[in-house]
Amino acid sequence: MATYTGYLYKRRLLMGTISEGSDYRIQINNSCSIPVCKRTYPWEDDPELEARLHNYISLSGEITGKGILYEVILAAKSPPSQIESHLAN
Repeated sequence: MATYTGYLYKRRLLMGTISEGSDYRIQINNSCSIPVCKRTYPWEDDPELEARLHNYISLSGEITGKGILYEVILAAKSPPSQIESHLAN
């Protein structure tokens, strides 16, 4: 089981259809985002992921061809902003 840390966000897929639903992703860095597999039907929102949406989190789980199958979701300390990094130097 691996741990992935990043910013959790969602996109709406298949808008206007019966199968409209959410696609959750974790942004690892500026150029890489990985899908997070939800534990609900495709048209339903995942309550565990919704509770941590738009936050910096740490996911533990297995990565598959469809994305990360999460086991544990924890809050993570957000990385310092560019301004904070500049002030620290």
